[in-house]
Amino acid sequence: MIETLKDLKERRSCRKYLDKQITDEQLNQILEAGTYAPTGMGRQSPVIVCIQNKELIKKISLMNAKVMGGNGDPFYGAPTLLIVLADPNIRTYLYDGSLVMGNLMNAAQAVGVASCYIFRAKEVFETEEGKELLKEWNIPTNYVGIGNCILGYADEGGIKPALPRKENCKIKEKVMNKKLENFCKEFGYDVNGQVGYGIVNGYEVNIYLEQDYSYPVRVHISTFITDEQKSRVKAELDAKNIKRLNVSFDRYGLVLGLNDTTMGKLMTRLNDIIKGAIETLKNAEALDFEYCPVCAMKFEGLNKRGCVINGVKITLDNECISEINQEIESRNKEFDSQPNNILKGLGGALIGALVGAIITFILFLLGYVATISGIVAVWLGCFLYKKFGGKANAYMYAIVSGVTLVFLLGTCLLMYIQVSSVLIENKTGIEAFKEAMLQNEFKAEFIKNMFMIFVFTAIGIVCAIIDEVRKNKRQSGI
Repeated sequence: MIETLKDLKERRSCRKYLDKQITDEQLNQILEAGTYAPTGMGRQSPVIVCIQNKELIKKISLMNAKVMGGNGDPFYGAPTLLIVLADPNIRTYLYDGSLVMGNLMNAAQAVGVASCYIFRAKEVFETEEGKELLKEWNIPTNYVGIGNCILGYADEGGIKPALPRKENCKIKEKVMNKKLENFCKEFGYDVNGQVGYGIVNGYEVNIYLEQDYSYPVRVHISTFITDEQKSRVKAELDAKNIKRLNVSFDRYGLVLGLNDTTMGKLMTRLNDIIKGAIETLKNAEALDFEYCPVCAMKFEGLNKRGCVINGVKITLDNECISEINQEIESRNKEFDSQPNNILKGLGGALIGALVGAIITFILFLLGYVATISGIVAVWLGCFLYKKFGGKANAYMYAIVSGVTLVFLLGTCLLMYIQVSSVLIENKTGIEAFKEAMLQNEFKAEFIKNMFMIFVFTAIGIVCAIIDEVRKNKRQSGI
């Protein structure tokens, strides 16, 4: 098991090979692994063509290069070529063939053979020359090329080190609160990850949790609603005096924020709240699920699609989807084009840190532990960093947190040096501080204050990051 995982992590594409053929034993082990790749319903439609004839490999390499408009060697001099093809009449042919390719390369790594996935097999075997080869191999000419797996022993410089793994490649779906999940199942909502989804009395409803201690349970009801209707709905819901209910609207409809002393108590009244809100929408003549919540056009035939926006499913008109995607693209371009003057941003961070240092000093004189100064300094530093011309990115958080810590910890140290000069007779400055640190009470208080400043500054930067991510959440489209 450990060796398998090691091979999966260490396999790299090789683009330079020794002029030496792999052994028959290695080849047979690799081919066998390819045949054990999973396929849809076990149909095993893919075919693996093994070629070790130098001239034929050269011929197919030139055909592959021609697709790119070049004349080089896309197979990098590899002595063995495995071509994976699959039957397009099998619905899962593309996925089946891709899994075979994966097995071949991982098996090669396991037996000490270098490999690389070379594309354009599809285009090569769509040509007349490619179809002639299929005929020679007794393979139906409608078979589709999935990929080329080249094999051999790596030459020096043929394998480059692995790039760092992308941070967003591992997404662990959060589990919905159990009581909320049970509620959704009881009342017929489909549960997907953290979100319960259903159509209730003609309206599209999402139920989910939000990182908000005030109103952690959210209900989103999709509807096109005018400003006048919003006022009527809010007034009517407010008149019901529902405990711990926050009413708001977004671009796609009504949003209810809910809380209670316990999740169990909230669940006992949640269904009535949802039904009451929908009744209120009906009274206000807000449009239901048959209409797009953005443009108010009635859905006709296939002119609609369910989209996931901010974690909730909302059905929209296709034209609205296109417009929203354009808006998202425009916002992303605008953000990318924003100036990013790190030096000016640093100036803003320094001012924020200075304000924090002053607050620390004042509170210290009043006899308080200046923990809040870290949060204030970070928030102000981030605000001024952006205001002065910097962009909200990793550099901002690193600069603001670093500058703030230096200023606040330095201020704390200077204050305790000053205090020690008063406490210790006949000594001042560092000498007095060193002697004062020999006193357990002084030392404990100093370390405590320094630690608290560090912790609250860290809390400040984490809160700033969360807030910034929420406000400037980058979307790639819906």
